[in-house]
Amino acid sequence: MIHRRANSAIAVALMLSASACQPKPPEPPVPDRSYLLRRNAVDPTKPCLIAKFAVVPLKLFHNIAFVPVKVNDVFTYGILDTGSDGTLLTPAMVKAAKIAPDPKQRPYRAYGMAGGFSMQVVLADSFQIGGLKLTHPNPSGVVDFVNSNNEKVGALIGSNLIGALDWDIDFTSGQMTSYETQNCHDIDPLWETKSTGVPLTRGTDRKFTALANLLGLNANVTLPVEFDGGSLTAVFDTGTGQSYLTREGAHKAGITNAQLDRDPIVVLTAINGKTRKVRRHTVSEFVVGEDLQRNFPVEVAEYFNRNDQYDMILGMDWIARHHIWLSYTTDSLYIDSGEKKPPAWRPTPKTPD
Repeated sequence: MIHRRANSAIAVALMLSASACQPKPPEPPVPDRSYLLRRNAVDPTKPCLIAKFAVVPLKLFHNIAFVPVKVNDVFTYGILDTGSDGTLLTPAMVKAAKIAPDPKQRPYRAYGMAGGFSMQVVLADSFQIGGLKLTHPNPSGVVDFVNSNNEKVGALIGSNLIGALDWDIDFTSGQMTSYETQNCHDIDPLWETKSTGVPLTRGTDRKFTALANLLGLNANVTLPVEFDGGSLTAVFDTGTGQSYLTREGAHKAGITNAQLDRDPIVVLTAINGKTRKVRRHTVSEFVVGEDLQRNFPVEVAEYFNRNDQYDMILGMDWIARHHIWLSYTTDSLYIDSGEKKPPAWRPTPKTPD
């Protein structure tokens, strides 16, 4: 069994077109990633070391990622949710795991796509996700979230439990493998194929991002997604089955109100059971790194209750199609290109400014 101490939790924040013909905007500036040298104590004279840590079985059901979980040695399934800063337990799971309420933990108010709600916070003695055991887990929120797909689901696994490692996530093989890194600011995934790297940004508040980057806090991560109309900021979210745009984000992508008004209305059910009407729009194309998607359906909502700090949620309808390496240690997402590496493959690391 593999053991690991979890980092401190910072918050629980739930996450739950035809493009207009416009000239392609200039390439966005490369973000300053020099903080990785300081945060990861990188010595450029020494190699980047990557060590396999733990394997977690991964089950994809109705476009939702489930992982086996034990809370105080009581088994359940958990939804893998990189779009949530924190971890949730159902009241039934709290009772089964015999977790007593902690009077020191104050109720927390969380916000999702269908509004805000309050929840109690508890502290389990142990948390195990597949082969990864957290001997001192962070506090978890308690809410009876929607349990669709008839799965016995008692937990939602947020980034505060998995965000100290790198993860090779492979839905085809049905597993995700964690890795520890040392002396790294850029990763060459341990694949036989080449990959495309996309920079990630931590946190939901831009005023907080620089501090989160420096301290390595486990806030959820965002990445740039390129549309004909411009570059949008998207949350990388394994906790939602489909991708979303805010209406303002749709405008930035080059989608007009007239186009949206012709789109069908669908009803969204949020994790707390509340419903909300959104528009379903087919985007002609967008690009993540070098991955091009065409005729891709997204849901368009007015806002996401995050103070307009991002434009899009990139959900499992995109994520599950790809073999990815989610690097929390170097704040990067690597996408498997499917192209074999040549025998003499020696990638040149990207050195932060």
